[in-house]
Amino acid sequence: MVGTRPSGPSGHCASRSTRSSPAGPERSPWPRDRIAIGGRIAVLSFHSLEDRITKRALAAGAASTSPVDLPVELPEHAPELRLLSRKALTPGAAELATNPRSASVHLRGAERIRPPRRTKGA
Repeated sequence: MVGTRPSGPSGHCASRSTRSSPAGPERSPWPRDRIAIGGRIAVLSFHSLEDRITKRALAAGAASTSPVDLPVELPEHAPELRLLSRKALTPGAAELATNPRSASVHLRGAERIRPPRRTKGA
């Protein structure tokens, strides 16, 4: 038919998705092993879902995996990232005045402080 758009499996154009690479606990949305110790990563998120994924990934790397009951943190359970700011940075008034489309942007960053944790399968 002339003028039709390609659609997803359900037949509706909104059913098309970018879920081809799922991000879960076993697969990180960013390549942690490519950041050197002392290296930094900065992520600009333009949508709330992107920001949520980024926030969770960075927070997981900055959290200790030691059991709560242990009196001393084991070195292999120490955090591998240090967050550069507690909250996401947003554009200031001057940036918003010159670029109104920047209103939804969130900037988060982290620094690698130790090698990545090894998984059981690796």
